[in-house]
Amino acid sequence: MLLIALWILMPRVLRGILNLLGFKSGGVERDSYAARYQSYNYGSFVPEDSWFAASQSRAAIAEEDTSGYNPNVTARGVVLLVVSIAILLTAAN
Repeated sequence: MLLIALWILMPRVLRGILNLLGFKSGGVERDSYAARYQSYNYGSFVPEDSWFAASQSRAAIAEEDTSGYNPNVTARGVVLLVVSIAILLTAAN
């Protein structure tokens, strides 16, 4: 059950971590850890295949959906719930 909860919550946790580091929907937040890292390591050029670029993209995409509804997470959660119930029922018999 813990794995199911983690599977469902990971996108939200990742978004929270990225926001804390300074990755926002409008770009890197001024005077944040991400801004200092970018300035020190990349300057104005960020390689498109770097983890930094991936973090920027993920933060921008994550904040576009403000409704809190993510069909991929919901479908994954339903499938995992059904599978875990089936496993519990099988183990009980």
